[in-house]
Amino acid sequence: MLKSVTESKTADSTKIEFATSDDTVALINQLGVVSATNKIGKATIILRNTDTNYIGSIIVNVTESIALPKVDSGVDFAVALSASGLVYTWVKIQSVNLV
Repeated sequence: MLKSVTESKTADSTKIEFATSDDTVALINQLGVVSATNKIGKATIILRNTDTNYIGSIIVNVTESIALPKVDSGVDFAVALSASGLVYTWVKIQSVNLV
């Protein structure tokens, strides 16, 4: 009999890689803090879990050098940008045990 088990885990922040599509608009450090540069525009912030290879992204609109809060999601993940520039991620982790 197959038994599905859903687990909720917090990702190890040392296993998350951050990148930006345009470092002239928005920067992100390895703690996940997004900073606007002096250029107004859009940049995509990309997050990748190096253990699971889950990838999430969020588009950041930079206007007047401030971060505007935003939430985006996919099938198994969600990404949120706070007004302070912090990026939060949630990932659904599911394992199946054969019993």
